[in-house]
Amino acid sequence: VHQSVTLIFFLLGIKEYFLGTKNQYVATVAIDLGTVSSGFAYTLHTNQSQDAIFVNSDWVNEFGHRTSKTPTCLLLKPDLSFYAFGYKALEWNAYFQSTHETQDMLFFEVFKRDLHSDKIVDFDCTLKAANGKSIRAITVIAQCIKFFKDEAVACVRREVGEDEIDDEKIYWVFTVPQSWTGRSKQFMREAAYEVTHIIARQDSYANISICRLTTLCAGIGSRGNLGQLMIVSEAEAALEFCVKTELSTPVLIADIGGGGLEMTLFEQHNEGKVVKTDKVTRPANTAVHEEMFLELLERTFGEQKVQDYQKLYPSDLHQIFQNFEAKKRTFRFKETKIQLPGSFVSFVNDFVSPSMKHYSKGEVRIVDDQYLCLCAECMKTLLKSVTEDAITEMKAFLGKPQLSEGVRIFLVGGHAESLHLQEEFKREFSGRHDVTTYRDASLAIVKGTMMVAKAMNSKRESGIIGACYGVDCSRNFVRGLHPPEKKFFADGKAKCRDLFHCIVKKNDTIRHGEKISVRYRPLYANETEIKYTFYASQRSDVDFIFVTDQDVKEIGSIVIHSPDTRNGSERDIIVSIYFGGTDLIASAWDVTSGKRAQTTLEVSPPF
Repeated sequence: VHQSVTLIFFLLGIKEYFLGTKNQYVATVAIDLGTVSSGFAYTLHTNQSQDAIFVNSDWVNEFGHRTSKTPTCLLLKPDLSFYAFGYKALEWNAYFQSTHETQDMLFFEVFKRDLHSDKIVDFDCTLKAANGKSIRAITVIAQCIKFFKDEAVACVRREVGEDEIDDEKIYWVFTVPQSWTGRSKQFMREAAYEVTHIIARQDSYANISICRLTTLCAGIGSRGNLGQLMIVSEAEAALEFCVKTELSTPVLIADIGGGGLEMTLFEQHNEGKVVKTDKVTRPANTAVHEEMFLELLERTFGEQKVQDYQKLYPSDLHQIFQNFEAKKRTFRFKETKIQLPGSFVSFVNDFVSPSMKHYSKGEVRIVDDQYLCLCAECMKTLLKSVTEDAITEMKAFLGKPQLSEGVRIFLVGGHAESLHLQEEFKREFSGRHDVTTYRDASLAIVKGTMMVAKAMNSKRESGIIGACYGVDCSRNFVRGLHPPEKKFFADGKAKCRDLFHCIVKKNDTIRHGEKISVRYRPLYANETEIKYTFYASQRSDVDFIFVTDQDVKEIGSIVIHSPDTRNGSERDIIVSIYFGGTDLIASAWDVTSGKRAQTTLEVSPPF
């Protein structure tokens, strides 16, 4: 449905610009909800601490060891209320399994792998719990965000010594995969807005548990307070962390994490802007390491024996995999010793499989009843598949003619900490390209996210818009001016459809955090759902163009509900575009009813 237009502009968001983030918020928190592990970092807006980035390292596993990340595992009660996250979720799920009480508990582990397989993540996506029950993905993500919100607020309170600080006094930054669309980013925003109160109901007809999110009080940001939350792509965060100087040569960010391999190429244009020029996403099964290790255990000690052990000691088996994960990152073509819990040794002590006899030459053996020793070739075989697949994908990516002069390659993500992978990449590419892996590659994204937020909020500067942004609209049809094929009738009046109404023109100067709004009115007196489709064009002269023209690109749409039709077509709908640091957010507000709608547009910075 198209809309008639009243040309009244509102320049909003100036309040946030003049106040400044430093005066409004006491801290900035960056949450990295990863595929395998998650964590958060923060900085305090005080004179003493404003330049320091702190990574929370208070996650404690069952052996009392502190880590900078915690497993991305969520445990919910049958009514979809929160029970535990991370190490605690693993421990409690193991307990419920041992007592056979897990039938109704909802356990989610590495669930973001399922979201990586979808091109668009939205409100209709579901995730399957360990017991096979399907839950709306937004419910799972919202519960994870709420957990980290509560942890971060408590952490900031301890640091500043104030118990009254709440989430509204914190500036929040989330990361999303580079491959996620604007619609997927909006999914993350909506989950963040409404994490405070979650009310569950059961849809018995679809046999899917659906969580109805009801905002009873503020969560993280809101549709009316867009400036409190920033969404940063993982590649942009990694670029900020890895590159300390100007881009004299193209930079390739290779994120090798639990969700697969994402490669994003950045180049610096003549005008000084750093832009993303190419990207490739490969949902490679980086879980193949764990799968092959499990197969090795089953071949060595017997498939049934290992499966029985998993049922009786699920937490201990998980610890074996964590020990394997740590060892594969430090593997240097030598024998690897993986520590075993006492329960494993005693459980398999009386069993020696034919495969174990095959390994009698020393390839696989148990030493001192506490170590599983793998020879260098065995360990190399376990790591070979993922490494070779990643190298093959990168060779294809770097084979493009424009990259013949070489690029700077930065390896980030959990798997990038593998010394074996680093050495293989350098052996393959260092002849023509520069391959770099910083220490703590798994923390590059969360630290880079903090750096992006600090850079955006410290500058608060104006920028030149590189395209025209607007919406489709309809106006009174003028014979001789409008094409006859665009003519139609609405409530008895001749109208022209598909006109491009420019909200922001190319080369306009826009401040970071500024919102520009336009007032529209419904086309039909009785319509209750009004769709606004947003477009971008590189043309400078957009006074009379159509959204159907070849050089006009659709970048998103929203539908606003306007249930009160007593004023007919004289109802005001305020449509806005908010220029955030890393994304453009479009929103609509029905003034009469107060209804709001919002979406993140399919546009990448710089805008």
